Amino acid sequence: ELLSPGESVLVGLSGGADSVALLTMLSRIAPKCGWSVNAAHFNHGIRGVGAEEDQLFCGDICDAMGVRFYTETADVPAYARENGLSIETAGRLLRYDFLERIAKKTDCTKIATAHHMDDNAESIMLHLIRGSGLAGLTGMKPKRDSIIRPLLTCRKEELEAYLEQEGILYRTDETNLIPEGSRNRVRLDIVPYLEKHINPAIVP
Repeated sequence: ELLSPGESVLVGLSGGADSVALLTMLSRIAPKCGWSVNAAHFNHGIRGVGAEEDQLFCGDICDAMGVRFYTETADVPAYARENGLSIETAGRLLRYDFLERIAKKTDCTKIATAHHMDDNAESIMLHLIRGSGLAGLTGMKPKRDSIIRPLLTCRKEELEAYLEQEGILYRTDETNLIPEGSRNRVRLDIVPYLEKHINPAIVP
């Protein structure tokens, strides 16, 4: 019950496997369910040409799917410096502000993000490491206000396998492969170590 018939949804589209899979699934189901699907891409102004290529890729894939596309570029590093924030936090704040503005502008009742099971495990681990109450240890919810996360029951590898099966291309953000920043270190170092040495089912 994340989306009702006749609703309009705005998909946060990065160009990566997760968000491309989400956009593909929703746009294919939409005609049967009476949904209107739109997509929005936020360029963080960090990766130069690579980010611009992601932006163009997202526009092209939306054109191919017949999905309305919106995009915006911001200087996340400058915003982080001015406000004493980490790049990760600044990027999240500006990205969600952008998505909420576009959703309001286009009368979209829901914003769909492509967070999946692996993302949720990383978030719970971060909350545990930083210190959290029981609420933080429950992880992300499928729905929070107008934000929905339809892929929380999927593993990242399942989404990549789906796209490969369907012959759908996606982009890879190379900064996600660098063990810098809290989330990347959890994703690349801590979770794989726990899976290998302590509990193979650390991500259910």
